[in-house]
Amino acid sequence: MKKKWSIAMATVLASVMLLSACSTGKTDNSSSNSASNKGNTESKGKVDLTFTIWGDVNSGSVEQTLADEFNASHPNINVKF
Repeated sequence: MKKKWSIAMATVLASVMLLSACSTGKTDNSSSNSASNKGNTESKGKVDLTFTIWGDVNSGSVEQTLADEFNASHPNINVKF
Protein backbone atom coordinates (compact mmCIF):
# COMPACT_ATOMS: atom_id res chain seq x y z
CA MET A 1 0.00 0.00 0.00
CA LYS A 2 2.87 2.38 0.80
CA LYS A 3 4.40 1.76 -2.63
CA LYS A 4 1.10 2.58 -4.40
CA TRP A 5 0.80 5.77 -2.35
CA SER A 6 4.35 6.81 -3.29
CA ILE A 7 3.73 6.15 -6.99
CA ALA A 8 0.45 8.10 -6.89
CA MET A 9 2.08 11.08 -5.15
CA ALA A 10 5.02 11.04 -7.58
CA THR A 11 2.58 11.03 -10.51
CA VAL A 12 0.59 13.95 -9.06
CA LEU A 13 3.78 15.90 -8.33
CA ALA A 14 5.15 15.31 -11.84
CA SER A 15 1.82 16.38 -13.36
CA VAL A 16 1.72 19.59 -11.33
CA MET A 17 5.31 20.41 -12.26
CA LEU A 18 4.63 19.76 -15.94
CA LEU A 19 1.48 21.89 -16.01
CA SER A 20 3.08 24.75 -14.11
CA ALA A 21 6.04 24.76 -16.49
CA CYS A 22 3.65 25.33 -19.41
CA SER A 23 2.17 28.40 -17.75
CA THR A 24 2.86 31.84 -19.23
CA GLY A 25 3.00 33.42 -15.81
CA LYS A 26 0.64 36.19 -16.93
CA THR A 27 -2.25 36.57 -14.53
CA ASP A 28 -4.01 39.55 -16.13
CA ASN A 29 -6.79 38.14 -18.29
CA SER A 30 -8.46 41.44 -19.09
CA SER A 31 -9.44 41.98 -22.69
CA SER A 32 -8.35 45.63 -22.68
CA ASN A 33 -4.66 44.76 -23.03
CA SER A 34 -5.14 42.30 -25.85
CA ALA A 35 -7.60 44.54 -27.67
CA SER A 36 -5.24 47.51 -27.61
CA ASN A 37 -2.33 45.46 -28.99
CA LYS A 38 -4.37 43.61 -31.59
CA GLY A 39 -3.06 44.25 -35.07
CA ASN A 40 0.08 46.01 -33.85
CA THR A 41 2.79 44.37 -35.94
CA GLU A 42 5.31 47.19 -36.05
CA SER A 43 8.56 46.60 -34.21
CA LYS A 44 10.50 49.44 -32.63
CA GLY A 45 13.88 47.84 -33.41
CA LYS A 46 15.67 45.21 -35.42
CA VAL A 47 15.01 41.58 -34.53
CA ASP A 48 17.61 38.84 -35.06
CA LEU A 49 16.46 35.22 -35.37
CA THR A 50 19.06 32.45 -35.39
CA PHE A 51 18.23 28.90 -36.47
CA THR A 52 20.26 25.71 -36.30
CA ILE A 53 19.83 22.90 -38.79
CA TRP A 54 20.66 19.35 -37.81
CA GLY A 55 21.92 16.95 -40.41
CA ASP A 56 24.07 17.26 -43.50
CA VAL A 57 26.24 20.37 -43.79
CA ASN A 58 24.78 21.13 -47.23
CA SER A 59 21.17 20.67 -46.15
CA GLY A 60 20.79 24.33 -45.16
CA SER A 61 21.23 25.82 -48.64
CA VAL A 62 17.49 25.90 -49.38
CA GLU A 63 16.72 27.32 -45.94
CA GLN A 64 19.42 29.99 -46.35
CA THR A 65 17.96 31.00 -49.73
CA LEU A 66 14.51 31.36 -48.16
CA ALA A 67 15.99 33.33 -45.25
CA ASP A 68 17.78 35.68 -47.67
CA GLU A 69 14.51 36.32 -49.54
CA PHE A 70 12.69 36.91 -46.26
CA ASN A 71 15.40 39.28 -45.02
CA ALA A 72 15.17 41.29 -48.25
CA SER A 73 11.42 41.78 -47.87
CA HIS A 74 11.48 42.39 -44.07
CA PRO A 75 14.22 44.92 -43.25
CA ASN A 76 13.56 44.92 -39.48
CA ILE A 77 13.95 41.14 -39.17
CA ASN A 78 17.23 39.32 -39.75
CA VAL A 79 17.05 35.52 -40.07
CA LYS A 80 20.37 33.66 -40.03
CA PHE A 81 21.50 30.07 -39.85
